[in-house]
Amino acid sequence: MRIYLKGLRIYATIPRIKDANKLAKYYTETNKELGIDVTLDKISAKEFIKTAIVNFNSMKEFHFGIYTKNHKFIGLFSIIQPNYSKRICEIGYWIAKKYREKKYGEDAIKIITDFAFKTLKMKKIFAFVNTNNKASIRLLKSAQFKKTHTSLKSATAFEKTGTHISTYVLHLAIYSDTKV
Repeated sequence: MRIYLKGLRIYATIPRIKDANKLAKYYTETNKELGIDVTLDKISAKEFIKTAIVNFNSMKEFHFGIYTKNHKFIGLFSIIQPNYSKRICEIGYWIAKKYREKKYGEDAIKIITDFAFKTLKMKKIFAFVNTNNKASIRLLKSAQFKKTHTSLKSATAFEKTGTHISTYVLHLAIYSDTKV
């Protein structure tokens, strides 16, 4: 099954195997930039995409490639650990450095929150952000996410890398109030 989520400047769909090289390159560059010593090679990127397809179809996790309107792969966003009984999930996202500051992030965050609230029927969305990543913090705040002290299980993965993180949350009620 292939789903296309459309924004003003981008669209999102399950990443394609043919984009494994760019996925590996951009993911590794982004992590290095954030001081995270986690890399991804082409073979691992292909395996990630194959697993993403299986997890998507089983509704375990949702990984979307972010593509420009002319079909260039520029990043990834994910909905991870959806808890359908509590109606909460976490999101993650990144955009390759050369595609930043072109409003693609704003489109991506809108698409991901719309999908989580409208399609998956979530009531809360959590996001973790490196405290040094000011652009990501601005992006979350512009999408009405609020800083919280809630700590979820996956936060420990970031903490183990020595990364200082903050948690942000967006509630369905706030999201609903901002939509006209």
